[in-house]
Amino acid sequence: MATTAGSPAGLALCADVDDVYTAVTKLGAGRGGLGFGIDGAVIKGRLVRRPVGRGLRDAGAALGHRVQVPGRYPYDPARGIEVQVGRTGVITPVAVLEPVLVGGVTIVSATLHNFGDLVVRDVRVGDTCSSAGPAR
Repeated sequence: MATTAGSPAGLALCADVDDVYTAVTKLGAGRGGLGFGIDGAVIKGRLVRRPVGRGLRDAGAALGHRVQVPGRYPYDPARGIEVQVGRTGVITPVAVLEPVLVGGVTIVSATLHNFGDLVVRDVRVGDTCSSAGPAR
């Protein structure tokens, strides 16, 4: 299992929220050179509490929060719109895209959710789409 501990991402020690924001932004910007894919970071912290009683100390609560870095979604014109039938029989429209490599995965299609959404968004062949949905 790959981890950032021994990678160029390292483990940043931050003094305040601004340092955390800077570290996550830097991690997101340099994720292409890490050697493995990431989509976010986990921020860990500990609440420091005052001593309790005679020499006793409350350890404080450990905190963990996941922060997602912005995705990288290439935009391509939809070459076509096809339908797929799920195992329960639900029919879903799918945009056929030019194959593109994103994070080590070749994306060739994008689910368009449902036919009602197609009508509302007026999605047609040739519209710009991505793996994150139609670009507007």
